[in-house]
Amino acid sequence: MDPTLLPSYQAAFRELEALIAEHGDDRRHHFVIVIPVADSPRHLHNCLDSLLALCRSYAYGLDAHGRFAKTTVLIADDSAEAESISRQRDIVAAFADAGIDTHYFGIEEQLALLDRVRDLDLCGVVGEHPRNAFGHKGQGMMRNIAYLRLAEMQAQMPDQRLLFYSIDADQEFRVKVPTADGGQSLCAVNFLYEIDRVFEETDACVLTGKVVGDPPVSPAVMAGNFVTDVLAFLREMAGVAPHQAYRQPGVDTSGSGEAAYHDMAELFGFDASVEAYRYRCPGDTAPTNAACFAEFAGHLDRFFHGEHPTRVTWYRHVPVLQSVQSARTVYTGNYVFSPSALEQFIPFAPLRLRMSGPTMGRLLQARLGERFVSANVPMLHGRTLDETRRSEFRP
Repeated sequence: MDPTLLPSYQAAFRELEALIAEHGDDRRHHFVIVIPVADSPRHLHNCLDSLLALCRSYAYGLDAHGRFAKTTVLIADDSAEAESISRQRDIVAAFADAGIDTHYFGIEEQLALLDRVRDLDLCGVVGEHPRNAFGHKGQGMMRNIAYLRLAEMQAQMPDQRLLFYSIDADQEFRVKVPTADGGQSLCAVNFLYEIDRVFEETDACVLTGKVVGDPPVSPAVMAGNFVTDVLAFLREMAGVAPHQAYRQPGVDTSGSGEAAYHDMAELFGFDASVEAYRYRCPGDTAPTNAACFAEFAGHLDRFFHGEHPTRVTWYRHVPVLQSVQSARTVYTGNYVFSPSALEQFIPFAPLRLRMSGPTMGRLLQARLGERFVSANVPMLHGRTLDETRRSEFRP
């Protein structure tokens, strides 16, 4: 991928959108993007900022009034801290003013919704929680409650062809590509346009993507290869002079798409890597060994917040429609579904299982067959914040 061509690529799509708007009667899908968030205002801001950048770069559904008329955002707040709740409300208001139809679905609104459906037995879907301590229910139950709200929104938007897009707050509408200076995060995928085409030109009912950047798993299942890579780095440093140039690894996408970060990758059908991965020192194409050692040491603590220093997942370009294939695992932080799939809740959500994606995926596969697909629409996943080198909130 050549980043210098990206502005022209984006400009071509904006011109296309202008022609579509001029013609009128745009029957493409309207996206309702659902974002659960728990005490993570900075992650939420970064996520919505990337969505705004996506909309401005590609202009999907831009109307004559400067608003992105085919994009609605629902922020499902599962926070427990009053300060986070206040900041996240302010963030929602700011992005609504920026041209994106953004709605806040907080604890008060969630309780009111559950009161409206009190006659239904939903304990197995949303669990049971004290009304005075309704935060931190977990992503599964929060998503399931949000899906009840989506059903109401669907009834209020009968003239729209809706698609529901479920993502995580610590993700961005960007992709990470390898470069000589450590990698770039680019707004290089026209997510809404491409996903609309998949649902328009295939029989898909549920589409799942993956993530690039930081692994979407717990540090507990990466500890083995983390230690392998750290020891290999230390052995390499022991044999070189501090002032000499560090031997940067080549620019490639090794391990991306093969779950190279996972100690049990073979359980998911991938070949387990036996070789250590070398560290790419960011920001300088020719750092000294001493500088690289200091940089590497500064990243180690981030591992315990979910960031892997050596096994980054990079974006590999494959045209989205060509990449569509049958799926068996859903990534709950990046999947899109039609209204007919609203009844497919996150299974066993009250148990707060770590493996809800594979479990849900197998159920979707059994029920939908070839209509449950995956495609090359990965989002950028960032576990930690640069300011703190820590995750903002981890349950």
